[in-house]
Order: sequence, then C-alpha cells, then structure tokens
Amino acid sequence: MLEQYFSSRFGTGLFGELERKIFITSTDATNELWQSVLFRSYDNPNSQFDGFSKVPIPLALRATSAAPTYFSNVSLDSRVLIDGGCIANNPTEIAIFEAHHLWPSTAIEMVLSVGTGVPTTSAGSVNILRLINEFVDISTNSEMVHQRVKEWISIEKRPIHYARFSPTSGLGSVPLDTFNLALLQGGEEKTRQYMAQSEQSSQVDALIPFFSPRSS
Repeated sequence: MLEQYFSSRFGTGLFGELERKIFITSTDATNELWQSVLFRSYDNPNSQFDGFSKVPIPLALRATSAAPTYFSNVSLDSRVLIDGGCIANNPTEIAIFEAHHLWPSTAIEMVLSVGTGVPTTSAGSVNILRLINEFVDISTNSEMVHQRVKEWISIEKRPIHYARFSPTSGLGSVPLDTFNLALLQGGEEKTRQYMAQSEQSSQVDALIPFFSPRSS
C-alpha cells in the first residue's frame, strides 16, 4: 500500500534519473554489521558509502522509510534494507562528504540542517528494557551529528555558514506512530513558536543570500 502511494505521488521512474543532485539514506541490515547505503541521483565511485541509482523511486522511498516494527524491510540485490535513520538519522555529515566528492575544487559555503525536534532527556537506567530503548535513542541521536558538524566548521580555515533548525520543546520524543491529533497539532504550534523566536528568524535572514539569484 505504501509503495503504491509513493508511485501515485512521485511516479515510477528511476531514482538516478532525477535532475537534481540528491541522495536518501537506507541501512544495510543483511548482517550484524549494519552500515549506511545511499540511493543517489548521481554516480559517486569515490564515496565510502555503497549505493544504488538504477532503482525505481517508490522502492528507494520504501527502503529509506522501512522503520523496524512499523514497516517490512526491503530486499534488493540480496541485501536487507531498513530505515536509513537507524544509522544516519541526521545525514548532514554524509552530505558534506558527498559534496566534496561531487565538487572537489569547490568550497562549501553553506550547510542547512533541518531536524524534527530534540528529544526530552530522562534519567538513565540499567533495566534491560530501558537499555534497549536508550540504545535506540543513541543510534538515532541527531544532536550528536549536529555537534560534530559545528566542531568541523569551527576548525575549517574558510568561512562556512551553518544553520540548524530543530525545535527544542521535546518534539523529538513524540512517538513515530502517534495518531493523537491534539499531540500532532500541538507539535505544529510548538514548531511555529520555535521558528518565530528571534534566533531562528535571524538564521532565516542570514540564509536568504544563499538562495537568491546571483549575477554571473
């Protein structure tokens, strides 16, 4: 059903035929050594990440969103693929690596990262069930990547504008399968309030020149 929906919305063409340079992540869970794989609209033979391009768009979308216990995995070339967020919930670092390979002689000027909310912190536990949940939280912790990207930019010798938007009001703790309308609407309102803050408004203003047409 989900793949049919993707087909109706995005067509059945190949991912590699998309005009823009774009990638989405998936996780190769064929064996216990899970690793990120990418569906690309371009070729990148120098990347450390294996990938696919000659696959239908609906199949790529199924593979990137196949969250364990929610959706079935995807079989492709004898591999078992699951949700890309199991390893690369925040793919900013991967995007930086890919950009360096695509345009090795061009300096990165701007990095824009959009998150889905910072989870609410709670006390740790040695209870086995709590530990399992905490391991999942660690594997999907986008804020760790955010801090590493900030560190990388701070030691770069050239100026790089980095903007990160991710509401800090606990939206990251909303269950993936929630159908509580009030909770979802509350999340929308919290996001509006977050973006209306002066700090976020300043970030948006600073991004405008990067998206404005430039004279040749």
